[in-house]
Amino acid sequence: MLPQTPVLTVAQLVRLTGRSAQAVNEAVDRLYSAGVLRLASADPLPQTLSLG
Repeated sequence: MLPQTPVLTVAQLVRLTGRSAQAVNEAVDRLYSAGVLRLASADPLPQTLSLG
């Protein structure tokens, strides 16, 4: 999914994966902490993520 659309919001990830918002947020937090994802927008809402 990410190679085709390298910038996604958490809401888009929820729709694309079928996972709960909580599960997506937990996964995003882990990937962000590992340096795999980074914030792609200075505006915190909606939070936009991209590959690190």
